Amino acid sequence: MANAKSKQSSKTPAMTKCPHCWHAFNPKQALFIAAHPELIGDQVLGEHEYKRLKPEEVRILSNQRCIDPKGFDVTERACPSCRLQIPWAMIAKQPLFVSMAGAPSSGKTYFITALIHALRYQLPRDFNLLFEYASSHGIKAVDELIERLYGGDPNEPVYLDKTQEAGGRVHNVIQLGGVAVELPKPFLFSIRPTPDNIDYKLDRLHQNFAFYDCSGEHFQYLRHRNAAVRSFGHFAHSDALIFTYDPLQDGPALDRLSKLSADPQVNAQKHVSQQEKVLEAVVQQFRLLRYMAPEAKINVPLLICVQKYDVWLQLLPKWARIDASSVSRFPEKSTSALDVQEINRNSLHIRQFLRDISPMFVAQAESNFSKIRYFAVSSLGVSPEPVEVANEYEEKTTKLCVRPRDLQAFRVTDPILWLLLHRKLIRAALSRKSDPNCKEARVVEEEEHSVRVVLPDSNQQLTVDSDYFGIQIVDPFCGSKVHIPDRKPKPKGLVDKVTGWFRSSFGKPKSQKK
Repeated sequence: MANAKSKQSSKTPAMTKCPHCWHAFNPKQALFIAAHPELIGDQVLGEHEYKRLKPEEVRILSNQRCIDPKGFDVTERACPSCRLQIPWAMIAKQPLFVSMAGAPSSGKTYFITALIHALRYQLPRDFNLLFEYASSHGIKAVDELIERLYGGDPNEPVYLDKTQEAGGRVHNVIQLGGVAVELPKPFLFSIRPTPDNIDYKLDRLHQNFAFYDCSGEHFQYLRHRNAAVRSFGHFAHSDALIFTYDPLQDGPALDRLSKLSADPQVNAQKHVSQQEKVLEAVVQQFRLLRYMAPEAKINVPLLICVQKYDVWLQLLPKWARIDASSVSRFPEKSTSALDVQEINRNSLHIRQFLRDISPMFVAQAESNFSKIRYFAVSSLGVSPEPVEVANEYEEKTTKLCVRPRDLQAFRVTDPILWLLLHRKLIRAALSRKSDPNCKEARVVEEEEHSVRVVLPDSNQQLTVDSDYFGIQIVDPFCGSKVHIPDRKPKPKGLVDKVTGWFRSSFGKPKSQKK
């Protein structure tokens, strides 16, 4: 047989990483997955999987068709190490790895389901970006979640299993080096511009994503050197970390809400979690897997999503409450943009709320990560109802369920929109000019990428990163408007870079936010 050559474009990278096991390899080394029914049984994956073929075992025809030894066309590729299937798009352009973590029952499964469902509608509608499933064997896992929550009878109560209870739906168990290893199934997606996108020809708008949903229970076993630890291998390669924080597992918040809210999630909560310990375990894994010094800050964005905003918003002062969107529409350009300055202002309010109920958690986050944003989200946007359901053994149990017709997800896409803006896949909207009469914060200490200031009315100190330089915020301690001074010479932080790039095409927003 003639030596097979991978069908690669001139832009195929010299090296890429497997989204399953994170093995780095040259795309030319990618295995082929046999298609003929007699070529069944792989030495690593088992007797029910099609054989993995080395490039030299596959024949390339003149029209670039690839043929397995039995004459069937082969189109799928696999990692040369773990041998799991990888979409060619993920080989040709390595995906951004987005890790998710949180305490048990903090709502990660609901969040990622609502997030992906919302992105598939919002990105093409608002930003002329197609958000599509990659051609992955593992896509069934996330598709089942979305179908269960959104695709059934709109009046029928439904619930989602916890990540740990989902079993094989969210994990692969394979043999690596003769040892059984449990690997998380990544949720793989691609983003590319539609023809209406004003930046349609830019290569950077073609991006791949791999999302990882970690079971909160696994963090309880990190002290043991077992296969489960491999479930967190993506932390060594993460481009962003989403941490889901559940205020209803926090004692002070739960005490306050018990007097104000009739939501069954408040009344049904029978335990509290020390969520700062989960974050501490995540930090330890990041440092261990990245070979970091204890004092070094992790240079990965930490996006803290405070869940169930529809339940706890009443604990915020009125001036700190958040509207439904930070997306502004530009009809003349047939696109939208993200008001990143509003996202940053909201982040300070959510930070103050968390600092009030769990100061240790905020301290843990800000002592270990160099860039942090806090987001108020609600995966459901509605109070669930207790419903008696039968389990697989026909035993009756009570679950908190929702009816698809009632779902009103709130700002679940904000952390990904922030990340897309950071990667210049979407544009920034310029906020209105600052109030010239608002007071200016006094600088106490400057670092390369941050500044510590004293806020004039509350007299409280606040440390903010370079994205806040030169913008107006709302004092998270008292609600007054404050101007954060700019640096001279002006540094090129995210807001300066992206809004400057945005200004050259759009100017100021002319329409109201959605």
